[in-house]
Amino acid sequence: MAYFQLGRCGLTRSFSVLSRDATEIAAIREHLRAFGSEQGTDTVTLQLAGESPSVELSKLGTSTAIVTLKNPASRNALTGKMMAELADVVDQLETNPDLQRSLSSVIVRGDDGFFCAGADIRVAADHLLSKEGGNAMSTLMIDSLTRLRHLPYVTIAAIEGGAVGGGAELATATDYRILDESANIRFVQALMGVTPGWGGATRLVRLVGRARALELLGTACACNAAACYEIGLVTQTVPKHEMDRWIVTKLEAFVHAHPAVLHAAKRVVAGCEDLPTFEEAIANEHEIFLTLWDGEANRAALAAAKNKKKR
Repeated sequence: MAYFQLGRCGLTRSFSVLSRDATEIAAIREHLRAFGSEQGTDTVTLQLAGESPSVELSKLGTSTAIVTLKNPASRNALTGKMMAELADVVDQLETNPDLQRSLSSVIVRGDDGFFCAGADIRVAADHLLSKEGGNAMSTLMIDSLTRLRHLPYVTIAAIEGGAVGGGAELATATDYRILDESANIRFVQALMGVTPGWGGATRLVRLVGRARALELLGTACACNAAACYEIGLVTQTVPKHEMDRWIVTKLEAFVHAHPAVLHAAKRVVAGCEDLPTFEEAIANEHEIFLTLWDGEANRAALAAAKNKKKR
């Protein structure tokens, strides 16, 4: 069953990419929520950029949301609790009407100078080391990251320190990946006796091609910033102290008087890449165009252009 179906608003959610219905996904989420860190300090938070302690990012105000991964004992590796909370955050970004009215972009980052080290090893070994546990984790994370990928906002992974294993998979679910020049990305799943389980291999092939993806997955070697940029795994590399400033400059260009126009552009792009056929992508583009034509933004733009021509 397809993850998305066509509708007047473009791509709309029906079932998960793994053909699990909402009730099953919700049950998996609540099951995993019980598995947190021993310290109780693991969490995923969502805040508007205007509330950020970063002076640079605060300039983005209500146009940008920041998703922060926090697990100080394990380089922000995701516990079961954090996986559930990430799904909660994606829910908010999908459905909260206040966010939908104001948001243009979403930043995903790790706390305290490191992006994410994948799944928390202790939680995985103690609670998820069974076929059922692996299925639950993979099902929820594929669902959450596919939904993250299709949010109608510009998404950026701000990667400091490193993105390892599942953290590398998470980074591939965003539109842009900005990498600290001293950091690296490493798909270490083969060293753990598995392959990517959060949809990262499929997204990786689309980003860097078959041969390079196979090398990254098969060797489990760390890919430094220069190499990541060269093969197209990241959009930009910047010195760590300049990352927030670069992100602000990038995202300010996407702030529109009518955020719905940007949201529609994102849906068009998502359809071009992810719908099964060329014809379906064209139909999706047509449907999204119709949602905007003769709308508030379209009428204002045409009136302004007409007045300018008269002058």
